[in-house]
Amino acid sequence: MNAHRHAADGDEPAPRLLGPAEIRDLADRTSSSTKAIAQVIRENEEAVQQAVDRMGQVSAHLASGRQLVDKAGGALDSIIENSGKVLESIKQVTQSSEEQAETTLHIGRNTQVWEIRIENEDGKLVCISRLTLAVVPRQSPKPV
Repeated sequence: MNAHRHAADGDEPAPRLLGPAEIRDLADRTSSSTKAIAQVIRENEEAVQQAVDRMGQVSAHLASGRQLVDKAGGALDSIIENSGKVLESIKQVTQSSEEQAETTLHIGRNTQVWEIRIENEDGKLVCISRLTLAVVPRQSPKPV
């Protein structure tokens, strides 16, 4: 009755009563919509779970990649360190080669004496080698 009074005042339209068929139809549509919404929610949950799983996989790959980068960095440091050692060894060999004094001590008519002196990086004599060569006239081969 109040609804009719409000309707008469122009505030609200008068309520319409629904029949059993309309109520059933409205209930069916509500149920169908609720099921569709539930299906969308399930699909969203699955998509979110897949995204979380993929993020976990990516995180694991990143951790593995980081370990490889760390190992490669350590190997590179070792290569650099060893390269420095090799360079130092090359410098020492070069220096030793330059310090070896190969001189002719004596050149005679039939003999030559050569001397090789080897010094360490401090200039200390560590080895002397002498070579004496005899020069003899070549003989012709004897017939057989």
